[in-house]
Amino acid sequence: MCTTYKAFGCVGLITSGSGRDLDQVEPLKFPCFTSGTMPSHGYTQIVELDVPVRVGGVWINPGDLLHGDRNGVTTIPIELAALTAEGCAGFMDAEAVVLEYLRKGNATAAGFTAARDECKRRMNELGKKLKARAAEIR
Repeated sequence: MCTTYKAFGCVGLITSGSGRDLDQVEPLKFPCFTSGTMPSHGYTQIVELDVPVRVGGVWINPGDLLHGDRNGVTTIPIELAALTAEGCAGFMDAEAVVLEYLRKGNATAAGFTAARDECKRRMNELGKKLKARAAEIR
């Protein structure tokens, strides 16, 4: 089915249903996000193309920018794509405060709390900065 979808111009699959043959799909470089896997074969039909769909409670429209990884899929407003990329680096920097603390060894509850507080402070600062920039864009 993924080969079929690619032939119709699709660049990935997001479904609330299950998938199968994931080892065979991987070499196709066709990202698939399913609610699980199953061994049985289904008989799918393409009813419509280029229409809005609701998957996992999220409406996805043709042309939407999506981000998907092992944690799931989300939509990103096109006008905020650059800010999203910028925000990722800041988010990782904030999380690094906690990870670096833990990797040093000899963690304490007080030290962990302090690292988490600093992480939260940085995330709040980043959030304010990105919201202000987003308001300018919109």
